Amino acid sequence: MTQDAIRVLLVEDNPGDARLVRETLAEVRSARFDLTHVTRLASRAAVIVFTGLDEEFVESFALGEGAQDYLVKGKLSAEELAASIRTAIRRHKTGNGPAATQQAR
Repeated sequence: MTQDAIRVLLVEDNPGDARLVRETLAEVRSARFDLTHVTRLASRAAVIVFTGLDEEFVESFALGEGAQDYLVKGKLSAEELAASIRTAIRRHKTGNGPAATQQAR
């Protein structure tokens, strides 16, 4: 049985960081990823903020604005990145992301 590739839209203004994400996802054995890299976001999609800023207030802001997850570069494995992408897709499809949870409170 062939598993369909998970389509990922990476919004990253740094080409080196984009290459790093592409190489990290290539290491994942549990799933295949079809990554498209752009430097700006203009489409409606599941959003994961993948940043070098390990700042709680930035994370809270991003999640409050609708991001499904906030990840700090260099602090997770390839499998953890893959799991976050899968979870973000589920949250986006069901409307159960962190922002929806915060709004319900």
